[in-house]
Parts: sequence; C-alpha cells; structure tokens
Amino acid sequence: YTIASTGNRVAPRTPLALAIIILSLSDPLGVLYDAGFALSFGATLGIILCKERIEWLLSKLSLPKNIAPYFSITLWASIGSIPALIYHFGTFSPFSIIANILIAWVLGWILFGSVALIFIAKFSSFLSFVFGYTLYIPVKYLMWVGNIFASFPSISFSHEQAILISLFLYGILALFFVLDD
Repeated sequence: YTIASTGNRVAPRTPLALAIIILSLSDPLGVLYDAGFALSFGATLGIILCKERIEWLLSKLSLPKNIAPYFSITLWASIGSIPALIYHFGTFSPFSIIANILIAWVLGWILFGSVALIFIAKFSSFLSFVFGYTLYIPVKYLMWVGNIFASFPSISFSHEQAILISLFLYGILALFFVLDD
C-alpha cells in the first residue's frame, strides 16, 4: 500500500522482494519450511519474471489473442514452483506442467463457485443443490485430468539431491530476478 500510494510506478518484483524480506524477518523458519509459501512465492516469481517473455514468444506462433496470456501465466507459475516441489516433496513430474495448463481454465470457476455456494447454502438448500451442480462438471474434469496424469512417471530425488537441485533452480530464478530490467 505504501509503495502504491506514492503514485510512482514500481516493478512488480519490488513488492515481492519486500514481502519476502518482511516475512523472513518475522518468521525465518516459517519461510524456509512452509511448502505453501514456497509454492506461492515460486509461482508468483515465475509469472513476474517470465510471463511477458513467453507471451511475446507465443504471440509469434499465431495463436488466438487470448491464448498466449493464458498459457504464459500457467506455464510460468508451474515452472516457478518446480524448485519448491523438489525441495519440499523430493519429486517432480514434467507432465504436471501440461496438466496445469489443461486444468487452469476451470480453477477460477471452481473457486468462485465454491465461495458462492457457501453463501447460497446459508439462504436456501434447494438453490445450493441446484447451483452445486454447476460445479460438478468442472470438478469432474479436474479429477479426470488429475487421474490421467497421476499415472505418468515422476522423478524422485534423495533429500540431498532435492536440496542441491532446488538451490540451483532458485539460483537461476534469482539471476533472472536480479538481471531483469
């Protein structure tokens, strides 16, 4: 808020860097060991650093106008999360990037619909039942894609390998972060 209230344009990485510094000072072990934080931070960092580059590249492929931003955000959020996946879970499936691209379009509806369903259920069980069915197909699709890609192979790492590989990948992201203009 303070940065935005000055009226100056700020690179998106600046508030992200400020957030990581403040969170590291308030709870250094939480930042280090919280998988949810690492996944969110990695996804956000990937989007900030690389979205425009891949969007430009995808636009050269003559894709429909709205497809390039959709793919670039999902792709770089997935790629930015790889170091956290390897560090915290010791495994990674390259096919998860494809699965994420296939399911990204339904996640917004599922989230919005679920929140709306909570409020609707407070007033009418019949309306919540009817509205709940609008979530059935997107959730069924999400489960279908998940079941298909769950059978694909993944790469497992020992604890030591996971630490080294994730540190290397975080280092590459840090270089992008520092060298980004």
